Amino acid sequence: MKKILTILLLISILLISSCSDQKLTFETIHIKNSKGHEEKENYVIKNSLEWNNLLDVVSPLRLYINPDLPDINFEEEMVIAVFQGSQPSSGYSIEITKIIEKDNSIEIIVKEKSAPKNQLVLTMVTEPYHIVKVKKSDKEVVFKS
Repeated sequence: MKKILTILLLISILLISSCSDQKLTFETIHIKNSKGHEEKENYVIKNSLEWNNLLDVVSPLRLYINPDLPDINFEEEMVIAVFQGSQPSSGYSIEITKIIEKDNSIEIIVKEKSAPKNQLVLTMVTEPYHIVKVKKSDKEVVFKS
């Protein structure tokens, strides 16, 4: 009876551990609250052509991002970019806070902030964004706020 209970316990532990989510490490390429992208949009970039196309669409980035961008090995890494779109004032931000690998997907956890009420903000258009690189995956990428 002890053997059966021990075996059942081991099987349970193996099943639980195989279904666990894994938090992935990522590196910020750039985060900014100024000009970035007029539309609210999320991107999963898996090759240098897509990366260069994004930089062309978001032409102000070429002025604001350090020209010494980190090397991206698209054989092993992918780029995740989140854009909050045009906002009417300062005080807005968007940030990728976590990336979680699940059994069938990669979850990108995004935190968005609005301008605080009853606080002084600058009246100027801002377009917050956050761009990171992470281990490449063929799993579906899901963005969650």
